[in-house]
Amino acid sequence: MTPKEIEGYPVIFHVVMDIEKMGLTKKQAMHQDMAQEYAVVTVTEGHAGIMVYAKYNDSWQANPWSTRFLIRELLERINITLPKHNGQ
Repeated sequence: MTPKEIEGYPVIFHVVMDIEKMGLTKKQAMHQDMAQEYAVVTVTEGHAGIMVYAKYNDSWQANPWSTRFLIRELLERINITLPKHNGQ
């Protein structure tokens, strides 16, 4: 379920990650810092007007260490197809 807001900020994009779609095992996803979910919120005080949150262990964290899986999802939504992870 898409949250309407996180820490009072309106959510403008939300995705639940699918490790199988990314070609990863649960262990690989954990080692690569893939969150369970990502959300982009609008913030008036942010430099770009947005902030990224990642959900780990059912808790939302601002400014995750890695956003590459979120970026990959956004790229695929604009029809830029990338290969699955090869397990390395």
